[in-house]
Amino acid sequence: MSESITIFDIPLIMDLICAGLESKDIRNCAICCKLWHGAFGPYRFMFVRLDRLVPARYPFLHENRHHFRGLGLCLDDLQDFDASHCTRLRTLRLDLEYTGRRNLENHSPDKALKIQSISLNTATPRPILDKAACVADIFQRNLGLRHLHIATMYGPPVRSLDRRILDAIHHHSFLATVKITMNVTCFVLTTIIHHLPQHLQELEVNVNVDTSMKRHGRCCDTQCDRFKARTEVFRLRRLILDGLVECFVDLMFVPLLQRCPNLEELALPPMDRQGARDYDFTELTQVLNSECPRLHSLSMGSIHLKSESASKRTNVLLQGFTKGFQQLTLYGAAAGCKGTLVLETIARTATANTIEVLRVCAPNLDNNHVICILKQCPQLRELRVRSGLKHYEGVDISRLVESTNEAWACQSTLQVLELEIENWDIGIEDISKKECRRRTAQAVRQLFFRLQSLPRLAILRLFWELRVKWEGSFEDVPDGQQMNLSLKSLNEGANANGSILMTKEDMVWMGLSRPLHYRLAWTGQRL
Repeated sequence: MSESITIFDIPLIMDLICAGLESKDIRNCAICCKLWHGAFGPYRFMFVRLDRLVPARYPFLHENRHHFRGLGLCLDDLQDFDASHCTRLRTLRLDLEYTGRRNLENHSPDKALKIQSISLNTATPRPILDKAACVADIFQRNLGLRHLHIATMYGPPVRSLDRRILDAIHHHSFLATVKITMNVTCFVLTTIIHHLPQHLQELEVNVNVDTSMKRHGRCCDTQCDRFKARTEVFRLRRLILDGLVECFVDLMFVPLLQRCPNLEELALPPMDRQGARDYDFTELTQVLNSECPRLHSLSMGSIHLKSESASKRTNVLLQGFTKGFQQLTLYGAAAGCKGTLVLETIARTATANTIEVLRVCAPNLDNNHVICILKQCPQLRELRVRSGLKHYEGVDISRLVESTNEAWACQSTLQVLELEIENWDIGIEDISKKECRRRTAQAVRQLFFRLQSLPRLAILRLFWELRVKWEGSFEDVPDGQQMNLSLKSLNEGANANGSILMTKEDMVWMGLSRPLHYRLAWTGQRL
């Protein structure tokens, strides 16, 4: 066992273990072996990454390459691995650089060239291949290819891409998903976007663009003009953008959206990234209203937590999108901060009547407007509001309990509720620590009891910070119980860094009549 093993060796190892067992254990081991073989038989070739395997495994791969469903390789892998027999691929990850797996940089150039030109399975010198032609051949042989991931893992930005690879991507008939994760120049990025096939359904772009290549500026503008001149419509249903800078946001973002009438999900890059800071969201709102009639899901945010401009842009988009969103994911200042009430805007716009899933993560949020969402959104199925940071502001638990006196608009639809709450009377200095815990636990119990009336509620998660310190030491808690404290122990004190899971005993204590999957935890470690 001193030699490293891979996932392919597990069935063989199980057979060896069974051979040395006594007869009474053979049955269980045989069942286990059958499960292992059944699991790794049809699926062990679902995705193979050459840079994750030692070269000694290449002969085995050559024998089984016609079974591959997914393949991850860089251009230099094509020198040692013959991919011409891979004809059943559905997923391809293409790294447009050398991965450094063989550490050729430690050798002299002549020796590195010699190592690179020797096949590992034949030990016979091979000519240096035309790698772009090999990649194009992979596309041509795998007509069922559905998912493509273009990446650069290390090294400098990619400044050029062979036209044959671009044409192979553009003319592939069944390609449905493209993911671009690269360090590139603006020209290469716009060129790739220009050559995407029009039947593409999902596009994810997460790039860092090198703007130092000034001489590519005119070429980039020319490529964007060609893209704008095209009239064919994309079938994109899902568009995820991240890490983008001015060259793409200003030149190609809106033209791309104008040709995506089937777009359903859109994730915008952080609004305080370079190039997005001064972007006009009024124009974006107009394009989404007129050109994307099926759009129902939006994700947007900002890196900075106290940017009022980011919150104002969110309000502009929510107020201007007349059809309303069904799913919203907001983080950072885009979810709101003091003085810019994004949740209140949602409750006052068309989105209030259409929103089904709302996920918010913002440390500077006025969480009391969560109650407005519960009262104004009749289609709401899932509501998750978290701070993302350690802080002491949350939903006022007393107001939340009082709000249940009147029926929520989402009374019959709400299934998931996740909130951060404030401790009861946390601002009163003369209140004892034990009394603070007692009142908080009492309010939580009241909330649990009130929420029994929600017919579809299945998951409830509450998080809060105990500002008061634990009276005593953790040694007072018996071993094995620090992470399994009963909910009733909140009245006496609990581990502020732990979490607890509701038990059947807790259900009896709260008077609950049905087994709901409630989870109750403090901010900190979670189950």
